[in-house]
Amino acid sequence: VFDMPMRFEAHFEDGSKVQTEARIHKTEQSVRLELPDKKNLSYWLADPNRHILGSMKQIQPQAHFKAMLEKAEGVLDRFYALQQLRSMEFAQRLPLLSQVIQRKGEFHALKAEALQQLTDHSNDAAVQELFAKALNDTDQEVRKAAVDLLPQVPDALVEPLVAQFALDHASYQLQESTLRLLCRHRPKEAARWIAASGKGLGNRGQNLGVARLEMQVQHGVKAEEALAALEDLCSPAHEFITRTQAWQALYRLNVLTEAMLETAPQALSHANRRLAGPIAATLKDFYGTHRHRITIDRWLAQNRQHQALFASIRG
Repeated sequence: VFDMPMRFEAHFEDGSKVQTEARIHKTEQSVRLELPDKKNLSYWLADPNRHILGSMKQIQPQAHFKAMLEKAEGVLDRFYALQQLRSMEFAQRLPLLSQVIQRKGEFHALKAEALQQLTDHSNDAAVQELFAKALNDTDQEVRKAAVDLLPQVPDALVEPLVAQFALDHASYQLQESTLRLLCRHRPKEAARWIAASGKGLGNRGQNLGVARLEMQVQHGVKAEEALAALEDLCSPAHEFITRTQAWQALYRLNVLTEAMLETAPQALSHANRRLAGPIAATLKDFYGTHRHRITIDRWLAQNRQHQALFASIRG
C-alpha cells in the first residue's frame, strides 16, 4: 500500500466546488468532505486528472459521470467519465458522444473513445454523420482514429474517405490506412481508390507506395507491373525499411519468386539486424508451406554457395 497525499473534490451544479486533501496509507480508508447545505452534488473527483500512477475505480451514478464528461477540467477525468458511460443505453449515450466528437479542441483520445463506442451502430445514419465529421476534423489523430475504427464503408462515407488523399496535411500513414480500408470493403472499385491515392510514396519506407503496389497485385490492377515493382523494392538498391515492407507485402500476397530470392542473401548477411531479422523470419514462414519450400529448395540447388545462409531457415 502506498503512502501519499491525495486530493478530493466535490463539484456542485452551480459550478462551485469544495476540496480537501488526505494522506492515504491503508488499503481501506474513509475520507470526510464537508458539503455545504442547499447545494446539489454534480460529481466528485479523487485525485483530479489522475496524477497518481495506479488503477482506481470511482462508483458514481451515471448522471455524475455525464456531468463529469461535460464539465471536468482535467482531460483524464473526462476520458474516465466517457469510459464509465459505456453501460448507458445507446440512445441516451449518442448525444453525449456527438458532443465529444464535435467539441472543438477536445483531446483526440476522447474523440477516439467516442468513435469506438459508435462502431457497433455503424448502420445508423446519425453515426455515419458523426464519422464524417471526425474525418473532417482538423486534428489528424482524430481522422486516423476514424479510419482505423470504421467497420465498414457505407456510401455516405466514401467521399469523406477519398478526401483524405487530397488533404495537404494528411500523413502518409493516414493515406495508407484509408487506401487499405477502401480496397478491403469496396474491392470492386479498387482501381478507383488506387488512382485516388495519387503518386506519393510515403515518408517511412515508402509505406504508401508499397501499399498501392500491394493493392494493385491483390485486386488485379496492372498486377504484373506492380509485382515487378515490389520485387525491385526488395533489392539492395533501396533502404532497409522499404525492403522489409516490400517483403512483408509480398508475404501477405503469398508470393515468393526467384527475383526475391536473389536479393535474400545480401539481406540475410547484412549487419543491420532490422533488415536481416525480418527477412529471415519471412523466409522461414514461407518455407513452412509446401509450395514455397519447393521454390526455395530448387533455387538453393542452383545456388549452392548460399545454402549455409539458409540453414536456419530450412531448420
